Amino acid sequence: MKKIAVLVLMIGTITVGFAQGGPGGPGGPDREKFKDMSPEERAEKRTEKMAEMLDLTADQKEKILKLNLEHAKEMESIKAEGEKLKEKAKNERDSNKKAVESILTDEQKKILEEKEKEREEKRKEHCKCCNHE
Repeated sequence: MKKIAVLVLMIGTITVGFAQGGPGGPGGPDREKFKDMSPEERAEKRTEKMAEMLDLTADQKEKILKLNLEHAKEMESIKAEGEKLKEKAKNERDSNKKAVESILTDEQKKILEEKEKEREEKRKEHCKCCNHE
């Protein structure tokens, strides 16, 4: 039981380490390559890094690879759901905007458009450090 608890703690610690980024990880310079990897490739890469860092035994490596693969597949599923929800939200916003505009006068539409442009400029200014364009 203690071994399992230690293993879970190590995986959690390493997952946080990957989230922090660094060379070869999801936040590092190879981010695009990492995004394009299959769940199997990501699990293998993560397991290899852990094995190197922690000097895992073959048995540990096998078990961690299995856990990492399950995790990578679950995260892939969550990512796909998130993309669907983003698209649904965008469609809902667009639909609502059209419905609102159908009620407004031309002058009110111009005012609304100006306010939206101001809000967009403020957002861009606020997010300069994050490269949100």
